[in-house]
Amino acid sequence: MKLTVSPVSLNEDEKRFVDKLKAYVDANAAIFEGKKLYLLRNKSKVGMGFFEAGNFYPDFVLWIDTPDVQYISFIDPKGLRYLQWDDPKIEFHATIKELEARLQPSSGDKKIVLNSFIMSGTPFRGFASMVGKRQAGT
Repeated sequence: MKLTVSPVSLNEDEKRFVDKLKAYVDANAAIFEGKKLYLLRNKSKVGMGFFEAGNFYPDFVLWIDTPDVQYISFIDPKGLRYLQWDDPKIEFHATIKELEARLQPSSGDKKIVLNSFIMSGTPFRGFASMVGKRQAGT
């Protein structure tokens, strides 16, 4: 019998992110009082993707619904060792704000705030070569 897990199991970086998010929410329950928080796992390559970010499919969508604002954050916990600073996935944090501006309600609906985060599991020392290249303009 073939066993299939769908979506695939969490990798180490994804599990660390989920565990840390849960610990933060549990430790700061007062911050989330009166708000609804949803963490959705995005399906790889067929879920929610962004052409503007080089066909970026973030692993998670964190949606925090408050009485006045909807915060929708696209989160991808991964190592950054093989990405360049100008990679569209990294630059998407700025590009997404253009999409946010187009989504703002024209009536009394809630404001929408969009964010994009890449949460690196790469140790800080792994960034040294990336920082050096960026400062050198390469």
